[in-house]
Amino acid sequence: MLLGFILIVGLWGALLLPGVFGEMRARPGASTRRHHQSTAVLAAVSTTEAGRVMLANRRASGRRRQTLMLLGAGAFVTLALAVLTGALIWLLLTFAIDLALGGFVGALLAAKQAHPVVQASVIPIRSEPPVEVVSVESTTVRVLAGAR
Repeated sequence: MLLGFILIVGLWGALLLPGVFGEMRARPGASTRRHHQSTAVLAAVSTTEAGRVMLANRRASGRRRQTLMLLGAGAFVTLALAVLTGALIWLLLTFAIDLALGGFVGALLAAKQAHPVVQASVIPIRSEPPVEVVSVESTTVRVLAGAR
């Protein structure tokens, strides 16, 4: 009896567990990470000019992100130290870091506004003549329940 129970549980496990693990692998977050990783690998291996430009842009974006995080963390830490110790020097350092953070964000926004997004003009492949509207006599449709 126990052997039969173990056999049935093993069969059900063999049928159900691969589906459960397959759903865990197909989550959107993992899929997005895999896409970014494969794009990064392709950009690193690419020998074209576009690949080099894309890689340089990604590295510059990473440096900007690190700088913003460093300035933000520095402002938070110095403010916490100023509050905890009551020292004026930490408060002045907080103000200086806040000014640097504001200047950096302003420079990023100015650089972004200096490069407007260029939109491609749409050129129709072919133009079709206008369609004539044809009047159709009204017909009645009768639907029978259950009929296919």
